[in-house]
Amino acid sequence: MNIIQILQSAAEYATLIPAAIMCILPVQHHCKVNKNVLLGWIVTGLAIASVVCGIIKIKFALDTNALILPLTAICMAIYFTFYKISKQKLWYVFVSVIAMFSFAGLSSYTVEAHINENGKVSDLQTYGLIAQWVIIIGFFIATIIFLPKIKWLIDDYHLENVWKYIWLVPTLITVANVLMVPQDYATVNVGRLFEIYIVVDASFLVFYVLFQFMLYTIAKAVTDKASAEQNAQMLGIQATEYSILKKYIEDTSRLRHDFRQVARTSVRLAKSNDTESLINLLDKYNASVEDSHSQKIFCEHNALNAIVGYYYDEALQNNIKCSLSIDIPANIAVADVDICSLVGNLLDNAIQGCMTIGENERQISFKADADNGDIFVVMTNSFDGYTKKKNGKYSSTKEKGFGIGLESIKTTVNRYNGYVNFYNDRKNFYTDIMLKQNLS
Repeated sequence: MNIIQILQSAAEYATLIPAAIMCILPVQHHCKVNKNVLLGWIVTGLAIASVVCGIIKIKFALDTNALILPLTAICMAIYFTFYKISKQKLWYVFVSVIAMFSFAGLSSYTVEAHINENGKVSDLQTYGLIAQWVIIIGFFIATIIFLPKIKWLIDDYHLENVWKYIWLVPTLITVANVLMVPQDYATVNVGRLFEIYIVVDASFLVFYVLFQFMLYTIAKAVTDKASAEQNAQMLGIQATEYSILKKYIEDTSRLRHDFRQVARTSVRLAKSNDTESLINLLDKYNASVEDSHSQKIFCEHNALNAIVGYYYDEALQNNIKCSLSIDIPANIAVADVDICSLVGNLLDNAIQGCMTIGENERQISFKADADNGDIFVVMTNSFDGYTKKKNGKYSSTKEKGFGIGLESIKTTVNRYNGYVNFYNDRKNFYTDIMLKQNLS
């Protein structure tokens, strides 16, 4: 055992260093501790472990995988412990990187099989190791180039049913690559088997790249469509609120214009002691003033006030008792479209729930306030008690509403690293939400 052999063997295990960095980069801003310190410890630890594993491998004539598999398992445990994000997303990033490195690993065997036809798979690889590192560097550069898109996918695409299953694709590709590792280099060079071998693995690589591209493209299209619909919904509500405000201004102007005539008439009726006519005149004028001032102010936030007013009117039209307490300032860090989408979906779901029971039982209690830089929302609405759940999560009970609205709410909450909880009893549906305005 000499220093060259140790370094060559250590280089095989050192491939875990770029793999770890590629896993961390898309989620580094979700680190529970100082991200730079943790990354430094991981890289240093893997560098030391690579040398130690290289020595152990040579001394005991072990297969590379005998040590790299438990080392990978340790890295995965650290990864899942120190990064606060959906475990499904972490797992997908992890297996996607493993899939990329399975291509690099297979290329090592392919190059060695081509150059050293009579060699053994267990032999120390030189040219194959170089080819492996070249491909790893290529994958690493590609990761850096597309990192903004990968981060967007992790941070802004929250459809749980997708994340629940998409990890299967990189996992199956990894398994396929592992199964393609040759047992004997001589076998690979029989007839045209080597060419077929290259074509199959290249096809897997093309499929993997296309899959990642399609995933991002579809996710972006779906998210953009949902955002456009939310924007259109808010604009529609604001347009309705604008019409109401315009009518309010016109009515107020009319009342000011009529006030002088009412005052003059009141004076004449008072002088003539026609008390009954005076009271009727004032009652009618007072009623017209109340109707013209029916525009309610729920909070200082204009956009939020518009959407709450819209659904408040809809609730009253459906004989739903509403208790609203909203203390949200005019300026908050949460985007208008996000806060309006969230509250709009909440109130829309609440109204739909109330419509499943009799008019005497319909009620909505909605409270929202800002405290210590965070926004808290608590809502209770009555409903018929019927819900549908799949894997412990609420799913749609109507063709286009309930479950989709809740999914949109979760997406908004996740965007602000917040908290959301839905639960119910036989008569009421409850919602608790917290949004963080300070995302640093």
